[in-house]
Amino acid sequence: MKVEKVMIARHLMRLGAFMEREGSRALTPLNLTHQQLLVLSRISEQGSLSQKDLCDKMLYEKSNVSRIIKRLHRLGLIQIEPDQEDARRQVISPTGQGSITVVEGKRIISDSVEKWFSRLTDYESTEILSKLIWLNTLIR
Repeated sequence: MKVEKVMIARHLMRLGAFMEREGSRALTPLNLTHQQLLVLSRISEQGSLSQKDLCDKMLYEKSNVSRIIKRLHRLGLIQIEPDQEDARRQVISPTGQGSITVVEGKRIISDSVEKWFSRLTDYESTEILSKLIWLNTLIR
């Protein structure tokens, strides 16, 4: 039986959309979407970085990242300061509340993921992860 590659893509996109939507629903108590949590997490992991560096690392459109940065700043989860070495550049870093929110958000998402994949065996989980990593390197 020949597998249509478009069907693989369709299932991956549908699954991604489901996880994005359900992740955002789970994060409602934090007043964040899943994408906003991902951006905040990356900022927290890096300590501080510019918006351009953030866009490059996350593969998101600049306009989308700008919108997310403004929201995170309004919520008091990040701070934006001029770069000491380049006055044209701004550096983004997490606030104390931002770091706390990342920990709580990751816990919420982890609980959701456990629920979504609870019927998978360890072997199935390992196999799926292996194939997804391989597919990711193949496509990029």
